[in-house]
Amino acid sequence: MWRKYRKVMEDRKHQDAKAVNLNALRTAIRVLMRKDPDSAQVKSLLDRATQIRNRALHDASFCFATPLLVAVKKNEEEHVYRPISIYGTDDKIIDRLTARYLRDSFDFCFSPSSLAFRGKLEGQNAAVTHHDALRRITGFRERHSRVYVAEADLRNFMDSISHQVVRDSLHKLTLQGRSLRPDLRISTRAIRILDAYLSSYSFSQVVLGQGLERLRKRDPIASFPWPIETLRRMHQCDDLSKIGIPQGGALSCFLTNLVLHEADEAVEQLRKPGRPEIEYLRYCDDMLILSSDAALCEAAMTAYIDVVERKKLPMHEPVEICVPATKGKTKSAFWDLKSKRPYLWARPADSGVPWIQFAGYQIRHDGSVRIRSKSLKKHRKKLTEEADKLLSIINPGKKYRDGLPVYAPGLRMDRHQIEHFFRMKLVALSVGRRQWWQPLPSCGDDIKPLCWAHGYRGLWQVRFDSSGLKELDRHRDRQLRRIRHCLRHLDTPKGNAKGKSTKKKKRRFYGAPFSYHGQFVQSMDQNPVPLPRPLPWIRRLRSAVAATAKRWLKCFLD
Repeated sequence: MWRKYRKVMEDRKHQDAKAVNLNALRTAIRVLMRKDPDSAQVKSLLDRATQIRNRALHDASFCFATPLLVAVKKNEEEHVYRPISIYGTDDKIIDRLTARYLRDSFDFCFSPSSLAFRGKLEGQNAAVTHHDALRRITGFRERHSRVYVAEADLRNFMDSISHQVVRDSLHKLTLQGRSLRPDLRISTRAIRILDAYLSSYSFSQVVLGQGLERLRKRDPIASFPWPIETLRRMHQCDDLSKIGIPQGGALSCFLTNLVLHEADEAVEQLRKPGRPEIEYLRYCDDMLILSSDAALCEAAMTAYIDVVERKKLPMHEPVEICVPATKGKTKSAFWDLKSKRPYLWARPADSGVPWIQFAGYQIRHDGSVRIRSKSLKKHRKKLTEEADKLLSIINPGKKYRDGLPVYAPGLRMDRHQIEHFFRMKLVALSVGRRQWWQPLPSCGDDIKPLCWAHGYRGLWQVRFDSSGLKELDRHRDRQLRRIRHCLRHLDTPKGNAKGKSTKKKKRRFYGAPFSYHGQFVQSMDQNPVPLPRPLPWIRRLRSAVAATAKRWLKCFLD
């Protein structure tokens, strides 16, 4: 019933499919409740809503059920997994509504440097994202010719948060919020739901207990990393049953900003008139400090570490960066370093590190930006897995007969149809469901939501290196050629339905509007990338050639 209330493409106004479906569902429910309020569907919906509301607001013994644990591969070679918690539908609704209430109540207290899981700040039309960090980093670099950078990353952040630290942080934030807004009132029922959320999960019991036992049935050497010895030393006890918050819950996103709010304030306090400028950015547990003064950058790093240690959160040990950055180690080893002491962000010729990395982007000292190589590699792997999945369906077991692949019987599509649908799937995955009549994006908001390119729309704000995007286009074409090559011997129904033309259709060309690079090509015209400066020996060679040509020309004229 609800599908007929979906908006047509022209009326969506850049809404994603999730928002369109949600609006259609709401419209269908309102129409059904008005026209047929005694129907079984309406009664069932109202009973379910009343049950959830009574359980959340009035049940004296309210508690969350233990979440279902899903192991997601973090490092395939070392068999390391990440524990993701999934709650039931009713618990998930209560979790999300409570998280929204607490976020909206306390968001004015959080620092503008906190960029993850935020709402709309006052005076802004959109929520804060990591794309704003990219704009602030490039803007700081334009204002200062010499910049020092410090980075920090916490170890197993959500898995190492103490429940008591969460409660103490919430109490302090409530007092701070009331000092700023005396009329602030927080529902005691929301605090009760938050306590129940913490009580439903413990890393040592849920993950290292039942979760690890189930995981090792399919992977005997699997592991969930957890700094247990470091936590015992920090908490000075062996009982770690009240440590860890669920990864994947909406309340956990709010709790990350709650716990690290004091660290944000400690660094922000170093910003004083008359002192060198400092730029501090934090996305969840990843932190970046920029300053034009090395001593101030070191002081900000020390202030952040002091608060983290007081919160009893383990952190990757900060490493002193050698100059050049790759001295004694490979470039990949440099990027794998989680926490780095202050270092100069400049050309290698100036004894500096040319690139820094934050929130999926890598920024060069001259302002040029590129996507992190690990993110590109991960997406290329995703495209390859999609092709492998299709091949496993049409050729299960990779069977061969007389040197030719044997395809699954019962297929009702010919090879051209299979290739077309697979191409459309890769296009939707990469740049969204674009139509033929739609032009190239003219800004970052024109990129279709719920696709890979939309996650890097911050490239519209800056100059960027397009080589990674072009490589993704080439890799997507390689997967299409794989499918096309394997479909040549596909035994499927031939011929056309009655009444249809037997003339072969002209194959369409899916060009720039459907490519990764095409989503940002107009941004390159607005933010051109400067040509790289020639190497010193090339400059000397050019000078020598020019001088020789000048002498020969003078001799010829004489």
